Amino acid sequence: MRGLKAAIGACVLTIACGACTAILGDFSNGGGDGGTGPGLPDGTMPASEAGASTDSTTSGHDGASTGDDSTSSDDGGEDAGPSFAADASCEGGPCVVNVAANGDHTCALMADQTIRCWGDNQYGETLWNGATGANAFVPTPTTVPGIDGGPLGPVRTVRLGDRFTCALLVDGSVWCWGDNAFDQIGVPDAGLAGGATSPVPPTPVFPPGSVSIVYAGAYHACAMLNSDAGAGPGPIVCWGRNTWGEVGVVDAAVVAPPVPAPFTSFERMTLGAFMTCAVRSAAPFGECIGYNLYGQLGRGIPADAGPDGSGATDNLPHPTPAGVAIGNLGSYDNFPHATGYHYGTTFTDGTIALWGDNNWGQLGPQVDAGFSPTPTLVTAISDVTALGLLQYSTCVLRSDGTVWCWGYPAFGQSGNATTDAGLTPQPVPTQVTGITTATGISTGLNHACALLANGTIACWGDNVDGQLGRSTGGATFSPTPGLVQF
Repeated sequence: MRGLKAAIGACVLTIACGACTAILGDFSNGGGDGGTGPGLPDGTMPASEAGASTDSTTSGHDGASTGDDSTSSDDGGEDAGPSFAADASCEGGPCVVNVAANGDHTCALMADQTIRCWGDNQYGETLWNGATGANAFVPTPTTVPGIDGGPLGPVRTVRLGDRFTCALLVDGSVWCWGDNAFDQIGVPDAGLAGGATSPVPPTPVFPPGSVSIVYAGAYHACAMLNSDAGAGPGPIVCWGRNTWGEVGVVDAAVVAPPVPAPFTSFERMTLGAFMTCAVRSAAPFGECIGYNLYGQLGRGIPADAGPDGSGATDNLPHPTPAGVAIGNLGSYDNFPHATGYHYGTTFTDGTIALWGDNNWGQLGPQVDAGFSPTPTLVTAISDVTALGLLQYSTCVLRSDGTVWCWGYPAFGQSGNATTDAGLTPQPVPTQVTGITTATGISTGLNHACALLANGTIACWGDNVDGQLGRSTGGATFSPTPGLVQF
């Protein structure tokens, strides 16, 4: 396991498989949950839940997902990588409807309404009944079983935290599994057998008919309950780690069972690393609570912040919502999820703004300070349709189907066959090799995935825990994209 695992959310890409059975969806961004395309970020309004999702990481992809991915080998960076252009069909193989990539594990919602997961399994977050403990991982997509031994499901949405996973079932119930050190499973740890770090099997958090959308942050989660009125968003409840006020409770380190969130006006939610935001289509577009050490709440740095009240950084918990200072930077389009300590938004003119941590150049070349507590336009990239935020890196999807990344260089997150063991920040966007037909992106801690127009998924970056979803023969990273092996 990497020691860098600090803050993860839930990222989702959506595939509209032409040869698959359409199964509704609350399809989030990402994120961050990680990356989004045009539409509502991180969850649709309940009224749209009965049909095709309006919130996805796609840009109108209507192809089919292939199930017989013959992938390139992961050779640690020597291969320049393939050009992904072949046709694909769901016929004769598994069909992916939705993929959530976060932290060091990844899950896919299949057309048969089961979940296949792969990657880190130290806490049973990927495959709760598999091998767990230090260095345990699942290298290729594997069906997640329910508590009765059969597949968990039928599943509507899957969301990933750092060491846990939650699924919203078609019947409106929510089940979570994995680690429960911060009550992120939604049940006080004392009520679960095995202890906090043992793999907790799928555990019911809400009964059938209760939930319309579920979200996951680093070590906390939230759910939008079904509205009593039958229209519009219902109330939001949250649970899990609350060290920085990310659940919205004052002076409580952990919170379980779920409690009401402190937002009174919202249309949807987005969870990031130790933070929670309510999002709306009118100003203020977002209000956030939680961790703000690098200004990632977008509200600036309070004058009394810092250990000595200097205001240099902000190490105070913020359980009370405050607006994000987007101002007049552009016409709001998307407010995606963050997996690390920086945040961002896309605008309708194809520009983006970023704020928060910049120690690795993840805010782009226009910011030369270590962090920025207010949103700043990224002038080095344009025509952006989707934004994905890794822990210390940033990726975007452009309207021409290419993907560009910048920031932390150690594991090939830029996807262009280069790495930098010297860890020199890379603030200038560079194009990901071989990808020219992407329709969506999804990002984890130090890896990223692109949904392609032919229905396949290509991933690159860190693979020490098998999070790229392909047999690797012991390779620990891939700085060029390769296809997930279903």
